[in-house]
Amino acid sequence: ATTNVTYGFSPIIPVWKQQQSFTAIPSSTRFSKQDSDDDVDVQVYDNVFSPVACKVIHCLAVEHSFWVNSETSIFLRPPWNTRPLTPLEHVMDSALTALNDSSKLVEYWSREEYMNIDAHVDIDEERLEEEGCLAVPLASHVLYLEVNATIRGPTCVFPSKRTGWDFETYETDKPTVDLVVVPAVQGRILRFPGSAMHAVPCPPDRWLMTDEEERQLREEQCDDDEEEFFDDFDEGGEDDEEDDDEGEEEDDEDDEEEDIERSVLLFNTWPDDGPAPLGAKNVGCSDSLGGARDEEHLVREWEEDYGVDAELIRCNPTSDWYEKLLTEGATTPEEEESSQIRVNLMGDQNRRVFPDSTARLCGPVQELRGALGQENEATWFRLV
Repeated sequence: ATTNVTYGFSPIIPVWKQQQSFTAIPSSTRFSKQDSDDDVDVQVYDNVFSPVACKVIHCLAVEHSFWVNSETSIFLRPPWNTRPLTPLEHVMDSALTALNDSSKLVEYWSREEYMNIDAHVDIDEERLEEEGCLAVPLASHVLYLEVNATIRGPTCVFPSKRTGWDFETYETDKPTVDLVVVPAVQGRILRFPGSAMHAVPCPPDRWLMTDEEERQLREEQCDDDEEEFFDDFDEGGEDDEEDDDEGEEEDDEDDEEEDIERSVLLFNTWPDDGPAPLGAKNVGCSDSLGGARDEEHLVREWEEDYGVDAELIRCNPTSDWYEKLLTEGATTPEEEESSQIRVNLMGDQNRRVFPDSTARLCGPVQELRGALGQENEATWFRLV
């Protein structure tokens, strides 16, 4: 381990092996790589899952999240698994197999709300708290399942910022910061190094707002969280009338499509020779549905609904995938067109590996604003 005296912890830093994780797709004329993208280590693939499969996977993800109380789960991929995979786990295994990723251990969770996520790395949270160590995945993935047409919810990846914003062992002499902006598109998979910082700004142009506007957004979020807490408390305090419950259920069914904002399935692969993330649940078949069920009977039900090994909702053949080559944004903006970009960082000083909760960069604001509002094109910027 490498000791960082400034921030007072001993990070665990697995080596990111590009040859293992980023030369995975079979060669094809559709997969020619732009020279300018070679050192960015971010992959974007479209048409990985069909629209019908995405809708089914969304329902499975919501159901799973409910039963595990929105916590992260883990599973071992075949042939190392000691229990049958759930249909949702087969979905991820199919994508990783297509990517030629041979990792054994997968961590996953889902989210259907478009919410602000500050820049961070998917570290092992409990290990940091209990052992003071930063343990990071090998590869991170975002599968976009459902995206409301009125929402722009891009994922922003900082490939040159590894483990933390100012981690001392990674490219300290690099004067620029790479930023890749990837729009949320149904059926798309985003794949990047598990040690790379990433974020979901909400609203999309949040980093371009003034400090005062950011302060107001934070206050509004706190007020909304408090109001939601008391609403939940009040609803749980007394039973509603049965008729009201039935009416609400009907309304919920009618509005289900409208309620989906930005549904994503998130999954990380972890080093084979390292410990599993602390606190992540290795749910069994019965646990995935919230109660004791006969395992063989449950697997038969899954096979009837989704085919053997969930073949009906597995990823499309790689020959049907399309690599989304990155559009190169302005890298050396004119001074009068360049202004400050405020990147909000998640967590305390030990988590973000940076003394401040925000990082200040300079870049082409108008072009970046356009990329953050894009419907489809993924854009690479080099900021200073």
